[in-house]
Amino acid sequence: MKNTDMNLREHWSTLDQLLTRHQALWSESVWANPTPNWANAYSDLFEQVIGVQSTSDNQLIHSPPHASWLEETDFKARQDLIDIQTLSNANRIETSFNNLSNRAFQGIKGRKIEQIKSILSLLNDQLPVFEWCCGKGHLARLHGRAHSLSGMGLELDPALCTTGEELAQKQGVELSIRSANALLDNSPLPKHHQIVALHACGDLHTHLIDRCASEHPAHVTIAPCCFHRSVHSTYVTKSTHSRTSTLLLDQSTLRLISEETTHASAREQRYTLQSQLWRLAFNVLIDSDNYIPTPSLGQGDFKNGFTHFVDNQLQRLSLNRVFTDQELTQALDKGRSLQQRYHQLSMVRQLFAPALELWIVLDLAIYLEEQGFYVKVGSFCDKQIAARNLIIQASHS
Repeated sequence: MKNTDMNLREHWSTLDQLLTRHQALWSESVWANPTPNWANAYSDLFEQVIGVQSTSDNQLIHSPPHASWLEETDFKARQDLIDIQTLSNANRIETSFNNLSNRAFQGIKGRKIEQIKSILSLLNDQLPVFEWCCGKGHLARLHGRAHSLSGMGLELDPALCTTGEELAQKQGVELSIRSANALLDNSPLPKHHQIVALHACGDLHTHLIDRCASEHPAHVTIAPCCFHRSVHSTYVTKSTHSRTSTLLLDQSTLRLISEETTHASAREQRYTLQSQLWRLAFNVLIDSDNYIPTPSLGQGDFKNGFTHFVDNQLQRLSLNRVFTDQELTQALDKGRSLQQRYHQLSMVRQLFAPALELWIVLDLAIYLEEQGFYVKVGSFCDKQIAARNLIIQASHS
């Protein structure tokens, strides 16, 4: 199945049909149940996934959505899952930006430089940038420097506004960053500017899309991010076309989309695995049928050991329990088995994360299309550069 010849609505509708058909596989968090509700209906898939082996827990937890296990297994729904993978691959937009020397990017960290360069190469070089939720305004500043233009930005943090304007002044760019809450600010989007938002989280990018739908700026470039950061408990479709869907994307599902990351170091990955293990082992100790969430652990929390962690959780839950060293060891062993099981099951759910993300982004794009914009959707960089690499480009005459 190819997606290259589909328009936005056809692409969304095809995705919606497949996601609806196999909703059971992605709508339930595996942490809620080591034997998921879909285990019977997809018994052949369940048995094969449980049989997937890895050389390490780390390999399982960070297995990419297109993991090779799908190609090496055989089950009834396999072709649909392969089609979903194919449909999830948004067309790559060719990007190349060499207008500035590396010196111009000083103070910007690694992957962020490559993200910014990719976005800069997509922008109109005749129009100044108004950067939404801009931080220090790197995009607006560097676009202005490359094309001898001014720039504007909107940012909540006054300190970042000041720093951004100082950086621009040093580079000879006229940049004005206004401090305001983007969700509450009613000032019109500036005319004669192109609107740009790189990874504005959740409601921040949907609010901007609403503003663009009503104010019709000539050019809009938006890379959405963190769909779960919203006042809504479920995703609210924007386009009229998408309201035909019966899908319900709750907070657990929206967080699934954001779980894929390119930024975790080897140490952070180890801490993630250890944190999961301790939490699972604690559930074993208190013999809970349901997974009990525990507060996030900082790296310093691991120095005191598992026993100290257990004591803190017992105190938090007001449980008067005492465990022997043998019970603690047995709980950790059982926790490791559960962790392997959860990671195996997670591979199924993770397969759908790119499709769910594109389903949302296409909905946003179709909404702008319904408001008279010409809209394109694609990926602006490799996943290794930005896990959230989808971009919406819209223009209005």
